[in-house]
Amino acid sequence: MSKNKKAFTLLELLVVIALVGILSAIGIVTFTGTTDSAAQKAAENTVQSMALAQLEYRSNNQVYYGTPGNSGSADCTASTTTAVNKNLFGDTQTSNLEKQKYFFCSFGNATVFISFAKHKEKTCQISLNNKNELNFTNC
Repeated sequence: MSKNKKAFTLLELLVVIALVGILSAIGIVTFTGTTDSAAQKAAENTVQSMALAQLEYRSNNQVYYGTPGNSGSADCTASTTTAVNKNLFGDTQTSNLEKQKYFFCSFGNATVFISFAKHKEKTCQISLNNKNELNFTNC
């Protein structure tokens, strides 16, 4: 009597493991790219919301809002994000802004404003001015 044992060979197992590894690597790269683009889009939407809030701020105060110490560049930090939330959004966006991968700040005077989003870990910066010109740097 011969016994037929059905089993995988070592070579078949190695091929399957290699294929799973390749597919996992592709999936991780795709997923990371998708989450980065979603975070960038969320920051872009927030900067556009800041622009609308700037218009309201100017109608109430005759000047556009600028975060303290901002001289027209993206010097965004956690404290400037808190200041933007307080002064432009009336403390209504705390959890939304804290969850994002970007810090926010703004430059403003009597005639112009620029709203900024700066990535917390990377060099990506998004800016939007009062002419509704959206700019991306290192994104």
